[in-house]
Amino acid sequence: MSSLKLLQVGGQRFQAEHARLVQRTLAARCSSVRHARRPVELHRLDDHEAVILNTQGRPLLPQDEVRIVDMNDREAAAGAVGELLTRGPYTIRGYFRADDHNARSFTADGFYRTGDVVRIQNGNLVVEGRIKDLINRGGEKITRRRWKA
Repeated sequence: MSSLKLLQVGGQRFQAEHARLVQRTLAARCSSVRHARRPVELHRLDDHEAVILNTQGRPLLPQDEVRIVDMNDREAAAGAVGELLTRGPYTIRGYFRADDHNARSFTADGFYRTGDVVRIQNGNLVVEGRIKDLINRGGEKITRRRWKA
């Protein structure tokens, strides 16, 4: 493990207490804990510990676009929670042969609906939850909508 320089965490939000445990356990061998769940945000290696532990970072490239909208697709007020929409050079542009799914997953102007409920804190995204729970049981998708505006 002496060659480990960076730990990237994908999937569910990485809780601050777990990130601290990783950093403490790996000591100086882990320079940063990064969240790589969404298609646009990442921590920089020089981010302060509070940013790394408590947020999911900010758009990596100037071409990355982020919008936070309410349940009616209106821009959320500054600091308010809403659904994260993204568009950029490495954001998915559509699902193969899935027009109905694409119509639900993308806005008319090409933003991807991530399903994440987020807010902006000092320019960084903070994940507050998901719009719906999804359980995949034997190939059957079971969902429950849980986000309320």
